[in-house]
Amino acid sequence: MTTTDNELDITLDTTATVAALDHFDALATELRRTTDPIKRARLVTAMAAHAKHTLIGAMNEERRLVVKALNRQGVSYSRIARELGISVSRVHQLIYGN
Repeated sequence: MTTTDNELDITLDTTATVAALDHFDALATELRRTTDPIKRARLVTAMAAHAKHTLIGAMNEERRLVVKALNRQGVSYSRIARELGISVSRVHQLIYGN
């Protein structure tokens, strides 16, 4: 059985998501156990930064998958760029990973 590009994308995305959730959960566990207010504030800052990084990564990955799907459907680079508000060169980068 062969794995398609889309199946591989989903597998990689799922693995990254599980790892991100595990890290966030570890930070939350440490926060619950910590009584020092300074350390708690630092942990909350770390959790917020981690959540932001994870969300941005997920959004970028979703956009990459949408661009690739539109390209496979025959939608032109210029139309994809116009509809998503990005440059044609960015469309190319999202499709080919450059």
